[in-house]
Amino acid sequence: MRLVGLLLFFSFVFQGFGQKYNPNDYEHPSMNISGSYYYGVIFKHSSKFIPDITEKSHAFELTVSRVTKGEKAWQRKLNYPEIGGAFFVARFGNHEIFGNAYALIPFTKFWLKRGKNIDFYLRTGFGLGYLNRPYNRVSNPTNNVIGSKVNNCTQFSLGLDYKVHKELTLFSALNFTHFSNASFQSPNLGINYVAFSTGFRYLPNSQKGNYNQELIPKPIQKNFFRLNYAMAFYDNRTPGGPKYPIYVMSAAYSRATSINNRVFAGLNYAFDVGKREYISQFVVGIDPIKASDLSVIVGDEIFLGRVSFDALLGVYLLKAYDSKPPVFAKLGLNYHAVQFGESKEKSLFFGIHMKTHYSVAQHFDLGVGLNL
Repeated sequence: MRLVGLLLFFSFVFQGFGQKYNPNDYEHPSMNISGSYYYGVIFKHSSKFIPDITEKSHAFELTVSRVTKGEKAWQRKLNYPEIGGAFFVARFGNHEIFGNAYALIPFTKFWLKRGKNIDFYLRTGFGLGYLNRPYNRVSNPTNNVIGSKVNNCTQFSLGLDYKVHKELTLFSALNFTHFSNASFQSPNLGINYVAFSTGFRYLPNSQKGNYNQELIPKPIQKNFFRLNYAMAFYDNRTPGGPKYPIYVMSAAYSRATSINNRVFAGLNYAFDVGKREYISQFVVGIDPIKASDLSVIVGDEIFLGRVSFDALLGVYLLKAYDSKPPVFAKLGLNYHAVQFGESKEKSLFFGIHMKTHYSVAQHFDLGVGLNL
């Protein structure tokens, strides 16, 4: 019976995707409001993770978003994404250790597939979170996962919208929510919360039409040279210890693949002052050059007007002392002085990036760059 039920469910889903979707044929609002409930669990992603997870976690979310109608070429290229913000509140399981979380999360919702009755989407968001029960060596020594109250909050959701009325949809989604301060304050393994969510979305004053479907232009400039300098701070894995800077420089060739996307490849160099101090004081026979690392990087950057999201993968050519993983990843948000794809001007950009080794964040860096 379960198999039959699943077959009927997926049959219904794919019927919703059965025809080519033209947004001007359907009623859409200019903005919408939604509320949702999350049910899930914190999962232990590291052998260093001390607390036992014995209870489920619950969360609620309120969002407001704007529906783009293709006024800009990048909106048409990305299939008219929604841009909005979420207020997220969680009561984590094992509450005496993890406490509550509160977060403000700007997000972008990308349509993977749209249909008459059902829409399939990916939502990505990067914001700030507040956790009220971080590590304290006296009152909360078991929590070696989060060392500060203020943290980054990163979220990914994969979901389905079910259209029950022109001004109402129901939805369900799988969600991954990550809280971390990227080692600015130890301990910092980070909280990874995986949950199923369900809720409703109110779409006031829905109307047909108003979607711009003009042809998408090609980028004016295709080849770029990208330079970047950034700085990060961390506490060298000592709770309450001094903060040390990391200086990061990168150079890459990038190639535009569309009006709102480019790929890039290059070299990244980082110098860790904290590691230099540690090597100089406590390690015999290791050259201070081992406080540096050099890596080759490849990545992709998606533009939403002057704002861009990028993700890159790095492989170490020269590893720093006590750096075990051979690869790392970075996720970032950038603001560009000139809108990508619409001119050949040299332009500045400012960015914030999170570096991770597998599932553990290493640091955040703030930087400035130049597109040539």
